[in-house]
This record gives sequence, C-alpha cells and structure tokens, in this order.
Amino acid sequence: MLSKKDCRDQQKARLKALAEEHPDVKVAQEERLYRKLFSSAGWRSADTVALTKSLPFEVNTDSLIQQAWLEKKTVLVARVAEAGRLDFVQVSEKTNWSKPNRMGLVEPLDGKVMPVAAINLMIVPALAFDCDSGQRLGFGGGYYDRVLKDFTGKSAALCLAEQARCDWIKDDFDQVVQEIIN
Repeated sequence: MLSKKDCRDQQKARLKALAEEHPDVKVAQEERLYRKLFSSAGWRSADTVALTKSLPFEVNTDSLIQQAWLEKKTVLVARVAEAGRLDFVQVSEKTNWSKPNRMGLVEPLDGKVMPVAAINLMIVPALAFDCDSGQRLGFGGGYYDRVLKDFTGKSAALCLAEQARCDWIKDDFDQVVQEIIN
C-alpha cells in the first residue's frame, strides 16, 4: 500500500500526462462520463448541483456547469474559505472568476454563498477513486472530507480510467462518495 503522498504524486503525474500527451483520449472518456452522469437519477432529480472548477488535468467541469444551466439547475461552485472549510457560491454566466490561486484553483469572486443543505447533488473531485468502496484520494486538504461528513444530499464523482485504483492507505476520517461514475 502506498502512502497518500506517494499516491498523490503518482496520480498528478499520470493525469497530467493524460491531459498533455493524450488529450483526445481524455476528452472521449469525459464525454462518456458526462452521458452517464446526465442520465443518472441523481442528476435528473437535482435542482441544485455543487462542484469545483476543474484543474486542467481533472475531468473538465465546464461542460457540467453549462449543462446544468441549460436544464435550469442552480449551480454552486466551491470556494476555499477560512478555517479549512469550503463555501459553495451560486454562479451564473455573469460571475466574475479569480485568477488561479496557489493551488491552481479558479474560484467565483462574487455570488451568494449557499448552505450545504441546499445542495441536492455534489460532484466531488479527487485524484483517485476506489470504485468498490467509494473511497477517494483528494488533494490533501481534507476540505471535502469535512463537507461530506455531515452532507445529507447525493454525492457522486466522475472517474477517468487513470483515476481508478485502490492501493493507498485509507484513514478513519476519509469520507466516501456515494456513486463513482466510471
């Protein structure tokens, strides 16, 4: 079993290589994942969807945001707040966005912060997923573990083939994702 740090390092390299060396393969996988998500009961029944603006090597979430708006869903995008927590900010076509922060994240600069309880479906990011157990390997800040601990809505994740693995050491505080779409 790998340490989380070693697995994160491997995953970042693996996902960056996919995005840079095989962008067509990445796009094809993303399109398949989008179709599965958009036909899922969780997506169809959700009025409010929460997600992040993806990093270049992650599953591109811009298409999710656009589809949600087309379907008249409320879209919330995560923003790092104080005390190690996430705020979920309502966004629209008029939202102003930050430049990439020190972690490379682009976040909404304006918009109403909504309570986590308002979220019907949370699309959870990660570097790797154990598709059998629902475990995820995040980026190491624990932000989503803290949110998911008390989250009562539906959680889902989109898993590229390169993200499916189960060989890292899990901790008791790690929170699972209810549905991993792969």
